[in-house]
Amino acid sequence: EKDTESKPQQTKENKENETAEELLEDVKGYGYWKREGDLKDRDQFIPKQIESNSNVSLENKNSTGASAWNTAGTWEEKHYIKSQIENFFNSALPSKKLKNINLLSVKNYSGDTYTFFVRKKAKFVYDCSLTLEINSESNDDPVEIDIKEINNHDTDMEFEFEYKKMDSNLLMAAKKNKANIEKIIKDLFIEFFESQK
Repeated sequence: EKDTESKPQQTKENKENETAEELLEDVKGYGYWKREGDLKDRDQFIPKQIESNSNVSLENKNSTGASAWNTAGTWEEKHYIKSQIENFFNSALPSKKLKNINLLSVKNYSGDTYTFFVRKKAKFVYDCSLTLEINSESNDDPVEIDIKEINNHDTDMEFEFEYKKMDSNLLMAAKKNKANIEKIIKDLFIEFFESQK
């Protein structure tokens, strides 16, 4: 029969007073945690509360509109959702006037609109499609124009307009105002971007 050395039973209080090295001494398979190099500087990494008179500014926010944490101005993207775009457009459209056309609302927004920040500069990108509702004095009922290929990264690309069934006078007015409608949409995206700063 082998003699086994009996260890004195430790109380809960004694266990709490042991160091990490002592606690891990008898644990097999956890040698990584016992390395002296990992434990020798542990006293230097104790969190300290920031004093109110500290030089650290918690309100240091970029003027570009980047997040407060991004004080270095590194890469960051901020994406906007469908309701943000549609709500902004629908609140701004009534103030935009065209001859023989009333711009009523925007719906069915689909695509991507976002701001990205790099080197403390904000760049605004949109690539989407939407449906514009219009009417006129000769046609009170709202009619739709589907507008596709709306973007600000391909300057040679014209927006694609698909005219739904409408009164011939309204259709003619809409086609004549195609460039004006395109400009209004571009301007609204710029206004939206400015409102998000």
